[in-house]
Amino acid sequence: MMTDTTGLCEGCRELKPVAYTDSVGREYCAACAIVLPIPSPNRLLDFLMHTIPFKVGDRVEARTAGALFDGVGVVEEISMDLKNWGTPVYPSFRVRIEEPAYPEAPKERWYCEAQLRRVEDKPRAD
Repeated sequence: MMTDTTGLCEGCRELKPVAYTDSVGREYCAACAIVLPIPSPNRLLDFLMHTIPFKVGDRVEARTAGALFDGVGVVEEISMDLKNWGTPVYPSFRVRIEEPAYPEAPKERWYCEAQLRRVEDKPRAD
């Protein structure tokens, strides 16, 4: 999944989702980033950081095992550490549940991407 950020690619000069930003701020699309003469580990880590689907502060629906609806919460932390069930390719997200779906719902838990869905903020009726 690509980020929502669109920019002018330094390689092909087209407006595309940004997959890689170099050390001086130049942005590249995924197709151009693959052919850059950048050390592979650096390019891979930067690409992975740009493809994380949620960021801290996002409101999400959380489901245990992808099925049991726990409620709506906020992403508090992102982890690529195995102790939190994350990896660089599949990070995990610590979510603080603000609107529990049932009384025994967890107050906070680590979830993977497949267990979360972004919640769009509702317009306020002022």
